[in-house]
Amino acid sequence: MGSLLKQISANEIATVQFLKWTDLYIHEKPFQMFLEINAESNEQRTSNLQFEEKSIAVENIRGYEHLFELDKHGFIIRPFPSAPSCLRDINRETVVSSYFPAVDELLRQELEDVDRTFLLDWRVRSADPVHHENKTTINLLDLTSRLKPANAAHIDQSPLWLPLFHAVEDWPLALCDGSTVSLQDDLVETDNIRRTYQSANMYMMHRENHKWYFLKKQDVNEVLIFKQFDTEETQAEVCPHVSFLQNGIPAGTPPRQSIEMRVIVFTYPH
Repeated sequence: MGSLLKQISANEIATVQFLKWTDLYIHEKPFQMFLEINAESNEQRTSNLQFEEKSIAVENIRGYEHLFELDKHGFIIRPFPSAPSCLRDINRETVVSSYFPAVDELLRQELEDVDRTFLLDWRVRSADPVHHENKTTINLLDLTSRLKPANAAHIDQSPLWLPLFHAVEDWPLALCDGSTVSLQDDLVETDNIRRTYQSANMYMMHRENHKWYFLKKQDVNEVLIFKQFDTEETQAEVCPHVSFLQNGIPAGTPPRQSIEMRVIVFTYPH
């Protein structure tokens, strides 16, 4: 597939943040804290993460979406014509009562033997500076609060990703072919510490063998479905992803807005 895509696809060169390995992680687990630290505390660090910028080639797969499979590459792209009508207004009620049932139906169509889907949570992201001006903290409990696109390659629990309101030209999402990723050598688990709970995600270290793809001008009726974890052993068990600043974007291009839905899919033993 790699040689075929090099013939048919245009490359973008993207600048992306990757986790930089340090021996500190041998005896101290990577962490980041999303809370204010008491000024009297002896420990004032909010994170021990170190990142480095790398340039990666990202191949546009527009017109060749059908070549990708969830178990072989970690992601698929599917038409989702009902999505725009479900998301005319972005609020908790419409997302849970209108959009999630449509997502549930789509997943049951695209995946084998789906017995149950569970909505973990959802997030809206925006590249519009208006949503981030003068904000020193983020209310993570407000799911409608616009987060910035993430420019560090990572794995979290966001298996569905969809543009809102218009096609994406500003900060599209790049997906790494999961078959080129080593879970043991390329990914580092990180604790995310918040005031009310603690979770974890995985940051990615750069490797030359990784293959990256994106869908140019992804529209509001085209959804990305990708893997974050899989209890089954498959060729691709994960799909690291990252947003990147696309080259040559004309002035006045609408800032990206998108919604990501974190859904756990259960298949019971039969």
